[in-house]
This record gives sequence, structure tokens and C-alpha cells, in this order.
Amino acid sequence: MILFLIAFFLNGCMFSQSPTPSSQQKSILKGNVVKPIEKSKSKDIVGQALTDATVNVIDPKTGNVVATTITDANGSYHVEVPAGGPYIIQAIKENLKILDLSTVIQIGETIDLGTADATSTAQSLLFIGLVQKGENPENIDLTPYIDDSRFPELVQTILEILLNNGDPTINPPISNLVKIIISPSQIVHETPSLPARSTYVLTYTGLQESYEVGALVNTGGKSQAEINTAVENSIIGLPPIKITLATDKLGISGYQAVRFLPVSSGTHIQLWAKDTAGNWYDINTVGWGPIDGFELPARYSATTDVYFLANKGGEYPLTIKLVDLKNNNTLITQIKKTIITSAPPIYNETQDTYYETIHDALVAAQSYDSIIIAPGTYYEDSFEIDKPLTIKGSNYRSGDNYITQTTVKVATTGSTIVLVDNYTDHVYLSWITFDLNGTSGIAVLFHGMGGTDFVNSSVSDCKVIGTPGEAGTNQYCALQAFNGAQNVIFERNIIEGGIIPGEYGGGIGFIFAQNITIKDNIINGLGVSGTNGITGIIYGPSDITGNTITGCTNGIYQNQADMVIEHNKIYGNSTGISAGCGGWTTTINYNSIHDNPIALDCDISHIQNIDASYNWWGNIDGPVEGSIIGDVSYSPWAINENCTQFVSRVTANIDPEGSGNVTGAGNYSQGVEVTLTANPNPGYQFLNWTDSEDNIVGTNPTYSFTMGTGNVTYTAHFVLE
Repeated sequence: MILFLIAFFLNGCMFSQSPTPSSQQKSILKGNVVKPIEKSKSKDIVGQALTDATVNVIDPKTGNVVATTITDANGSYHVEVPAGGPYIIQAIKENLKILDLSTVIQIGETIDLGTADATSTAQSLLFIGLVQKGENPENIDLTPYIDDSRFPELVQTILEILLNNGDPTINPPISNLVKIIISPSQIVHETPSLPARSTYVLTYTGLQESYEVGALVNTGGKSQAEINTAVENSIIGLPPIKITLATDKLGISGYQAVRFLPVSSGTHIQLWAKDTAGNWYDINTVGWGPIDGFELPARYSATTDVYFLANKGGEYPLTIKLVDLKNNNTLITQIKKTIITSAPPIYNETQDTYYETIHDALVAAQSYDSIIIAPGTYYEDSFEIDKPLTIKGSNYRSGDNYITQTTVKVATTGSTIVLVDNYTDHVYLSWITFDLNGTSGIAVLFHGMGGTDFVNSSVSDCKVIGTPGEAGTNQYCALQAFNGAQNVIFERNIIEGGIIPGEYGGGIGFIFAQNITIKDNIINGLGVSGTNGITGIIYGPSDITGNTITGCTNGIYQNQADMVIEHNKIYGNSTGISAGCGGWTTTINYNSIHDNPIALDCDISHIQNIDASYNWWGNIDGPVEGSIIGDVSYSPWAINENCTQFVSRVTANIDPEGSGNVTGAGNYSQGVEVTLTANPNPGYQFLNWTDSEDNIVGTNPTYSFTMGTGNVTYTAHFVLE
């Protein structure tokens, strides 16, 4: 019967609209309606504004609609009603129905009913049930019914219906619960005997999607009164999390002494709650309740406001446990939730402090601090680093690759994005994308100013993109060590364009610098004319290893610098390697140098006999004819791209031409036995073998030798019979 009456009472097609009263009689009811939704990540239930819902104001005595309106974009409503009441407020959108209840309203009065949700719907259904039992709406007091142990169950059941966009007013289990709560004497025969002890449930409301990071309350050395004042000041404007402990299933008795254990979710959060004496305590560290516990009656319901503070971004799992102190802290009930915090994007993890800008973080940092930059794009003026620091962007893994998520651009025109200045060492930059953005010529410059030792400084796992702007004097490379800088490592970086065209312009390089390591980088000049992948000018030594270089005018450009160039992949450039002035030691070994029209160009007027052995030149026969310029020793060469197998060339000439032929010439690995056989043409006979120095090495038509490490040439001489 209750189910039919509630449905009849609230079904819009079964009552009529009363005539609109005159303006002199009108008063105002307002409030907002929220629909519960479940967050996909944390599974917490939060409220979402119910927009464009029809709001009917119903007179419970007649069932008539006395006013109607529509909720706005915030789920709010504002409606004029006749003085009187109390009224039932009914919000309908499609199949969803949410209720609220007003008190008696006077002429010209405005009442804000607050939020209509599952709780207000439960209260409204109890009110309707009591009206249907014949009680006067103006005299109904819902307090004893809300205190009933089954009221939380009613709210939870309604919540589940609303989560599924349903109508709780036509749900049989809900109607039965309403009947049990308002008419307990009528269902005594249906109720089993009570268990010895009640069971209890903890619930959260008011939990936000995310909380901003701020300062924690400093409790060190403070009295309770000082702590109370500090907490009150810290929570101004913060919404509370409402934690309710209520009877779930009623038993004969409760517990003599219970207490909430400390949450113990780390040192970066606080959970402040106030006791009945007005003192604030951090549940995270000390728990809740007197040390010797408090009594928990069989029938119980109480809500406590808890304020959450955090000084570090992240996710914090919270487990609140209520235990029986009289029984070795046996668990009575618990609830688990995860709170997410958001923070300003720049985090000094050494000082445990957040900043809004990179500039502010650098200014405030102490030597050897570590700074983490959150994902995002940052437009700021150029940065100058004048102290030892570690600065890391953010990254994520995609397959076998890590991708940078932090991009830095300079908002105003300048020569560099990051300048590591004189007398600064131990500077480590990683996981940052530098966008030159047409405003900067160089992404990172280590500026030594006459011999400063940058001990163990590095740029690693960074990326340089964008169109370069103007650079300063002798500043040519996207990542550069300059003017006395020493011991700088550039590794695992990606350069995509961002290279200033010009004789010395490079993706990564050094000028007037020493002990520079450039390894495992990927450099693409994107076909821009006048660019070098790697530039090394004056001094060194430098190790150039494991890099992949393409799309440049010169893959590697050397000029007056000691360089060891090994295990690089250099392809698709106009010139693979260009070596300039002599007097410096340059070795070029174990590289894959292919598909460059000029593989190696050595200025013969300045540099002689450069060692370019053990490289892969794109085919098993060694360098393409004409692809090597200058005095270069390239034998033996690799016959596979991994540079694990090597050969040298055996060349056999005939003298005089047409007098015979030779078999056995070709490419051979070191240590292999090689046999050349001279075969005279008719009318000729074999004379002897000579080497490239015209020394006679054999007089037998068959000549054998063990292959060494370089190319060799032998000539078979024939004479007329």
C-alpha cells in the first residue's frame, strides 16, 4: 500500500496544477539538485549538478503542484511558492527522480533548502509515508526516524537507485524500508531476534575529486591551544570531508570502549578533526577518540567533519579503522578511500617545496637540490643556472621508448634557453624538451669563461625541436660546451632540426672545450643546408660514440680537435664526416657510414693518414670509389653493419697489359691464407711477382701469403717466349 501511495503521490500525470497565486502571496524556495556519480579511478561517489531537470513543488495535503521551474547549468533552482507548507520538492529528469522537503514558509520569506540528494530523498519518503498514515504535515518530526538504525541503509539503497538513473519512489525494497522505519510495531513478527551486538558502517561524503597542495600545520613544540588556533587558520575556506559512523544492523548491545586507529598514510598529509571539547587532533598520526576509548551504543549515528591537508602531490590511500579496545583492538568496521592531491608544477624534492615557475624554483634552490618539473609546456624567460642542481622533466614509457612530457620555451628573444654559467659544476638536466620557438639559438650552453671545470655535468634524455633564433658569438650548437667548459656529457638526447645553419652550426658540439662526451644521441638535421650533426672545434679530447646522425650537410665536423669517433650510425647526409685542420688526433673506427655521397672528406693540406679502418661503408667491397677524399687509411673495413667482420682488398695487376691473367684477387679477412695464380696468354711466359714497392716477392706463378690488416697490391710480370 505504501508503494502505491508514494507512486500516486509523486507521479506527475496523476495530480493537477493549482492556479498560480497572486504575487502578494508568493515566497521563495531555492536550492540545488545533485545526481550521484562514481569516479572511474577511485570509485568514490561524488555529486554532479543535475541540469535541465523539472522541479515541482508539491502540497502534501492535496498532492497538487503549486509551482514548477527548471534547474540551471549548476543544478540550482529558484521558485516562487505560496506561503504555507511544508512542501515536497520533486526534481525529475527522464527516469531519475530526486526529492527534498521544505519547512513551513512565511509570506515574503526565502528559504535555501541546500542540496537535494539521496539523503534528502530518504527523508522526503519518510515524510510522505507519515502523511499517508494520517499525520499532519505541519506537526511531523522526522528526528526519531532519521536516528533509526536502518536509515543509513535506506539512504544507501536510494543512492544505488540514483546511480543507475532510477526512480526510488517506485522501488519495492525502498518502500518496505520506509514501512519498517515509520511503522516498527506493525512488522515485529517479521523481525528476527536481535544479535548480541550491533554492526556498524563508516561512510564518506564531501570527498572532492582532487585537493590542492599547501602547508601542513606545524605542531612541533606547540601547546594544544596553539595547535587549535593554527588548525582553525589553516582550514579557512576548506570543505570538510564528512565521515559518518552509524549502526548498520541493530543488536542488543554495542561496545564499551572503541577508538579509531591512526590512519598512518605518511608524513605529507594531515586529517584534522575536532572533539567535543573543541580540541583539534590529526587522525593520520594520533587516531580519534580518548586514549581509553569511548562507548559505542547499540543504536548510533554521528558525523564528524574532517579537514584534509597535504604538502605534496600524489595519491594517498586512507584506511580508517574502528577497533574494540576491550578485545585486543579487534576490528569493528573500516573504510578505505584514496585521496588525490594536485600541486604547483615545479617541485624541489630536496627541500620538499613547490613553485609555480621554473624561475622561482631556481632562485630559491640551494646547491645540490633536485628539482622536478611536471608535465606541461612552460613559457618563461631564459634560465641561468649558477649552482649545482639536478633538474628533471617528466616522462612516460611507450614501448621501449621513454617520451618527455615537459616542454620549455622562451617567451622573449635571447641566445639561449638554459645557460649554465661560470664556476658552476654538477649540473644535470634530463627529460626536458627544449623548443627553440624562433626565439633562442641554443637550448643549453655550458659557458666556461676561461677554464671552469664543469665536473660531471650532463644533458641526458632531452629533446630539441623548433626553429632556432639568433645565437651569441661562437654559439653554434643546440647543445653546446663552450669557452673552457670541461667534463660535460651529452647522452641519449634527440635533436630534430633546431640547428643554426652555417659552417659550424651543429646539433651537439663543443668549441674551446675539453673532455667532452657525446654518446647515444639521435640527431636529424631535417635536410637543412649548412648544418652539422656534431661539431667539434678546438681542443677536446672528445668521445663521439653510439650516435645516429642523418639529414645534415656534415654528419660530424672536426676542426682542430682531438676526437675518437666510434660505433656511430652516419647516413643520409651530404658528407658523412668532414675532418679539417691537422695536428690533432682523430680516429674513425667501427662506424656505419653509408648512403652519404661523400663518406669522408679529409683536408689533405692539413691532415694526413687519418685512421678510418673497421667501418661499414654500405657494401662488402668497402667505400664507393670517389666517396673518400684525402689521405685516409680505411682498410680493413667491415662487411656487416654491426662492424663485427672485417676484410681488406687484394689487388692483382698484369704487366704488360694483355700478357696474361691472375686469379685469387679479392677481399680477405686478416689471417686468411691467400693464393694468387698467374696464367700467361699464348706467346708469353711468367717472369715474377712484385709488390707495391716494386720489390720482387716471388718467381713461381703461384704466390701465397697470409692476409694482414691493410690493402695489398701485387703485379704479375710476363715476357715473350
